[in-house]
Amino acid sequence: MTEMSDIRVELADFGVIAVSGADARTFLGNLLTADVRTVSETVGVFSAWCDAKGRVLATLWLVQRGEVFYLILPKERIQPVLAGLSRYLLRSKVKLEDLSPVMTVSGLSGDPARFAAASGMEWPDRIYGCHDSARGLVWSIPSSGQPRWLFLGDLPVMPEVQAEKPAFWHWQDVMAGIPWITDATVGEFIPQMLNLGSLGALCFTKGCYPGQEVIARLHYRGQLKRQMFLATLEAGFDVPLPGTPLYGGGMAESLGAVVQAARDPAGTLHLLAVVKLDDKDQSPAHLGHPDGPVVRFEG
Repeated sequence: MTEMSDIRVELADFGVIAVSGADARTFLGNLLTADVRTVSETVGVFSAWCDAKGRVLATLWLVQRGEVFYLILPKERIQPVLAGLSRYLLRSKVKLEDLSPVMTVSGLSGDPARFAAASGMEWPDRIYGCHDSARGLVWSIPSSGQPRWLFLGDLPVMPEVQAEKPAFWHWQDVMAGIPWITDATVGEFIPQMLNLGSLGALCFTKGCYPGQEVIARLHYRGQLKRQMFLATLEAGFDVPLPGTPLYGGGMAESLGAVVQAARDPAGTLHLLAVVKLDDKDQSPAHLGHPDGPVVRFEG
């Protein structure tokens, strides 16, 4: 068995919104797709915020530290989400604050026992499990390979841990099927298209939230026509941007779009794309143009 490599990544392209106040949990529960009632100082969730039509406006991690909830999401979406959530405040006893300038988000991957020893902290060993300490909050997240965690706060110095660039973490997110909504893909997908149910980001037994009626109707009575799949792109091309369309061979109408893409350490391009289920296996998919580079789906 190959020994795990301990890796850390400073995720400067992710930001943090703090949600505090007596009504914070209720406020978030009325807006997000996940069951906020399950969130505690020992359990976090992945979730989404949607519009009234059930279209996803943001995907995010939701964790709790003390009496404060933290939303972690791509930094480019921080201000739009902050402005959007503010419209729901009304008379709620809730405070929203952008902590991105002062709070660091880091990604970690490797052996939990070694991280625990190097940091002097307990290290969560179950998915979405959290542990809080004086230095910050660490929680376990899905992975397609060796275990992964996110750390919010002042990460201890760990000399034996290898530093990687954010592109490495983006590749790991792609392989784990974690879809990040960016400005280019806002309002393009409903949660089921992004497989959010498999990430525990959808709850059908809690109260209403924006888009809940549309999302629940599809869950109970509808038929999903588009879904996200992992794919690879033939060598020699740049990393495609979110929202780049996909086409069937010779087809003028798009069959889907890229959610996100990243290159692995060996140079292979991997991407998550939402595509029409009826067209996915009919012919090779092409990126950006009906005659563009070939995209090959996995599964």
